[in-house]
Amino acid sequence: MMVKTMKKIKFLFFVVLIAVITLGCNPFEEGTTGSYDRNILVEYFTATWCTNCEGVSQNLHKLEKEREDVVIVAYHPTDRDELGNEAGDRRYDFYDIDNVPTVIFDGLDRFVGGGTEYSQFTETCDEHSKEKSPLKISLNVDVKESIEVELILETEKSLSGRVYVLLDEDGLKSSGYDTLYDNVVRKDTSFEVSIEEDTQKFTLNFPSDLLDVLSNGEVVAFFEKDNKILQSVKKALSFSDISIDAPDTIFVTEDSSGMHEFDFYIKNNTEDTIKVKIDLEENFLEGWSSSLCDSSNCYMLPHETELAPLSSKFFDITVYFNSPGEGEVILKVEFNGKVITKKFTLRAG
Repeated sequence: MMVKTMKKIKFLFFVVLIAVITLGCNPFEEGTTGSYDRNILVEYFTATWCTNCEGVSQNLHKLEKEREDVVIVAYHPTDRDELGNEAGDRRYDFYDIDNVPTVIFDGLDRFVGGGTEYSQFTETCDEHSKEKSPLKISLNVDVKESIEVELILETEKSLSGRVYVLLDEDGLKSSGYDTLYDNVVRKDTSFEVSIEEDTQKFTLNFPSDLLDVLSNGEVVAFFEKDNKILQSVKKALSFSDISIDAPDTIFVTEDSSGMHEFDFYIKNNTEDTIKVKIDLEENFLEGWSSSLCDSSNCYMLPHETELAPLSSKFFDITVYFNSPGEGEVILKVEFNGKVITKKFTLRAG
C-alpha cells in the first residue's frame, strides 16, 4: 500500500466549516466538450467512523433520487474502516484526500466538510450539465459464473484518456454502526485508451467470488482525461436467481398526513420453485409506519413466500405518515443466504 494511505484520515470537527476548491478556472475547455449529454460523476470520500458525514450522505442520497444525470460512488479508506479496500485507498491517494467528508464533482469541484448546503451540490450539477460531452459510454452486464462487462465508447473526435470500471454496492452495514452505507466501491480496474471518431468495445471480467459479496450492486464506468471526468455511466447488476422490479421508488407530496402504496414484484429467474423471506427496515419519523401486503392480504414480518419457476409475485408497501418530513423503508428479500434490497422514499409536506 502507498505510504500516503498509512496515515490516519482526519475528519473536520466543526460542521459549519466548509471548504470549496475549484480545481480549474475553466472546467471544460476546448477538446473536452462535444454533443453528447453529460452525466456528472460525484465521488464521495467518507468513512464509517466519520461523525460529520451524515448530513452530506443525506444530501447526496437526495441528489441521486432527484437527478437522473448524477452518478455517485463512495470511497472508504482501509484506515479503521471495514468497508475500506485498496480501490478506496487508491482514489484517496489520487486526490490527496486528508479530510472526510470530501465530495468531488467530475474531478473539478471539491467540497470539504460536513456543512455543505444541498443547494451547493445542485448548483454545481447545473453548471456541469450545461456543457456537453465528447463521448458516450454504454454498458452491457452479464452475471453468470462471473461478472462480464461490455464497455462501449462512442466518440465524435479523437480522444485519449483513462477508463475506470467499478463495482459498487448499496445497503451495507459495518460492525458497531446502525447506518446503511450506499454506493460503496468494492472493486475497481482502469486502463488507458486512445480512440478515434468511432465506436470501440472492451470486455472485462470480474471474478465469481464477488457474487457472494455484491447483493445489491452496480457497475460504474467513467472516462478521465487530465484529471477531469468527461463522462460517466452506471448500470445495476441483475443476479440470476431473484430480482426486484419496482416502477416507483420515490414519492413526493404536499400533504403532511396520509398514506402511499409502493408496488413491487419479486421475480424468480430460476426453473425451480423457491422460497424467499421478505422483511422491511424502517427509517421513519415518529408516528410513521409501514405494512407489507399483496392484492388480498397483509402480512406479519418477516414473511416467507414461495415463487413458482420463472414467475413474479406482486406486493406493495404502504407507508402511513402523520407529519411533514422524509422517511425511508428498505425492502429486504433473502434467498439462499443472499439478500437483495430496494429503497423506497417518501417526502411529505
